[in-house]
Amino acid sequence: MMRSAVLVVILVVGAGLIAGCSRDDAPPTINYVVDADIRSYNANTENGNADGVLMAFTRVLPGFSYLGDAGQVTPDRDVGTVIREPGARLSLKYQFNPRATYSDGTAMDCDDLVLAWAAMSGRFGQFTPATTAGYRDIDSVDCAPGDKTATVTFAAGRDPSDWASLFGAGTLLPAQVVARAAGVPDVSDPIRTGNRAAIARIATAWNTGFDLAPGDLDPERFPSAGPYKIASYSTSGGVVLVANDKWWGDPPATSRIAIFGRSSDAAGRIADGDYDVADVTAGLVAGADEMRSGATSAAATAGAGLR
Repeated sequence: MMRSAVLVVILVVGAGLIAGCSRDDAPPTINYVVDADIRSYNANTENGNADGVLMAFTRVLPGFSYLGDAGQVTPDRDVGTVIREPGARLSLKYQFNPRATYSDGTAMDCDDLVLAWAAMSGRFGQFTPATTAGYRDIDSVDCAPGDKTATVTFAAGRDPSDWASLFGAGTLLPAQVVARAAGVPDVSDPIRTGNRAAIARIATAWNTGFDLAPGDLDPERFPSAGPYKIASYSTSGGVVLVANDKWWGDPPATSRIAIFGRSSDAAGRIADGDYDVADVTAGLVAGADEMRSGATSAAATAGAGLR
């Protein structure tokens, strides 16, 4: 269902689009108010999807595509490429950018694809994905642990028209974090061999291992693969994203973004006008209704900071 938005501005569709805004006594910062409850790093679980987590982490956890300004699926070649291969069945070759690396130094690779497919395919009941659409049509993900390429083959007769959106922004979570939490060398082998005990631990790590709450953050649990990474999370300061020094693409023009969701001081900032960009829906964030009269001027002001 399309949301009835009071003010919608896409903040970080691509790195390098943002010019910073901030208070005089703070580093150049964009204060971004979102209609989301940021309680997880994983936007693909039932809870993470319902909370709108992807609004915060699109450019922290990129994938092979993202949604453009008009909602169109746009390839993200910073992460890699996808090629449709000839044959009677739909088969896609995923090639990670050789430079694609998480902020902890671990390469993005086949394990991330296998984990995303297993978690959202519906084949393994221990996972709790918000949806299995598209992923349930995949018959296999063929690659070896650590490979930079993978072949994704769909079941006979399954040819989803939106295959280009699969493994998009937010879906590729750091498999090394899940493997470490599950006590396995990698996630691919247990999934491929059907090791039920290991898969159960992998599922638990995927379901709840990325839970977020204001307070101390363990950076080893939340590595980034995008131009931004999480620096801190507090009720008063929101989720603070800073430039990821391991990012291999164009550097972001704004080095710091503070995201205020429903768990942070979003309502207070809206009431005080203390924000640069807002993406909220009437009734879900206190004070959003009062923004209606000023939405046009606010959008113009915020939009000026995105160029």
